[in-house]
Amino acid sequence: MSGGQNSGVFGLRKSGKTSVLLACERLARTDGHRFIHIDCQSASTTASHWNELLRAVAIELRKAAGLATTPVQLGDFSPVEAARSFEKAIIDAYSQGKRRTVLAFDEVEHISPQTGIGHWRDGDDTLLFWQTIRSVHQRMANRMSFVIAGTNPIITECREICGSDNPLLAYVSVDYLPGFDDEELQQMCQSLGGLMGMNFSLEAVAALYSSLGGHAFLSRQVASHIHKQLPFEGRPLNIEVETVQKALSSFEFKTLFDDILSSLKSRFPDEYQILEWCALGDDEKVEEFLALDSTFAAHLVGYGLVRQNEAFLTPRMKLVADYLRASARVSGVVKHDSDRWGLIAKKRGLLERDLRSLVRGRMLDKFGRAGAADGLRSLMNKGRAEAIKECTLDQIFSKSDCKLYYSDIISVFEKERDYWSERLGFDSKDLREVMMSINDLRADAHAKSISDQDFERLMGHIESLHAAV
Repeated sequence: MSGGQNSGVFGLRKSGKTSVLLACERLARTDGHRFIHIDCQSASTTASHWNELLRAVAIELRKAAGLATTPVQLGDFSPVEAARSFEKAIIDAYSQGKRRTVLAFDEVEHISPQTGIGHWRDGDDTLLFWQTIRSVHQRMANRMSFVIAGTNPIITECREICGSDNPLLAYVSVDYLPGFDDEELQQMCQSLGGLMGMNFSLEAVAALYSSLGGHAFLSRQVASHIHKQLPFEGRPLNIEVETVQKALSSFEFKTLFDDILSSLKSRFPDEYQILEWCALGDDEKVEEFLALDSTFAAHLVGYGLVRQNEAFLTPRMKLVADYLRASARVSGVVKHDSDRWGLIAKKRGLLERDLRSLVRGRMLDKFGRAGAADGLRSLMNKGRAEAIKECTLDQIFSKSDCKLYYSDIISVFEKERDYWSERLGFDSKDLREVMMSINDLRADAHAKSISDQDFERLMGHIESLHAAV
């Protein structure tokens, strides 16, 4: 901000945008700048036309600078004169102590194309307003800069607004608030837990991270939930995986997830649909949508909801994926058993492919090229090892006729339990449970009908294991 640069901060609800803007305000005031906050979702903002909003901002700016706001001093904000009068407000404010003005537009999607309300969405108000902001900034970057915050950076990405060049295209540096990485979450748990008399183990933090993807607000809520559930006597207490899992199971997330994803669902339905398909494991539909517009993936990764691996997206937050699958079931997206088994088969097939690749690499590293096939057979059940005793390594892992079954992978994992538990980040008992659940619940070995609970549990197991791979 001090260099006259403009910034954009984007993320889902509860991701910390308000905290970032408050930090920007403190920093701006510390550096001697004036900071004007504009709430773009307020009725007074959305009901205003572009010139009226410029006038409202000019009034707040003049007040902050200790200047009069009478009609004569304020100037003419008719459509013809509004841009000049706004520029005069910036100049007048700067004359009071040579202090830069920082304008912060919060919830900017409400005055953006495609997502705005009424005339901001369909009329030329968005174009004229941001043309004025950019024009004034270009002429006096040493006197004014601005910050925009919202869910989605579409206002900085669309090429045109109402048939004219978008004034904010490539004019604002964009940053997302995706949440903590695993180390940052560990630090938060240590500091927050320390205040509450709780010592989180590394495994407990890992369980929290895999379930909530490092979402700061949700992680704090779970930590607080654990704090309330435990006795005060005997603190500090050690918090292990079992305590976190129990808290995750008993905490009511639905209302929070409804709130966090509400803006995405209502204003950016294409991205919400992709996220839902991602949770359901429908990679073909995801790939089809991403081929139309690659920014969908960039946004979802930026929000911290998914990870991208080449052309595939995988959910980053296990509990959000569970929520989306449940919502899809209620809405009828996966209402029929045939649809469910189709999704399970597709997702499991991709998991098996990647597990085989992982096992092949392990055998080569451990036994070398010459001994890899025999080394693999030594880790398999005798009957299965005998069945492929004449096969070379390439034949065993042939893409067209693979000889290594999912049950064989379970045997390999069992024989090298410590290695695979550490490699995949699972407790050995949990890894076996997940592997066996995926193997036991198959369309060809199960009743034709699959219950809601079994469907969600199986998809969750496949997803968590695939994410670890």
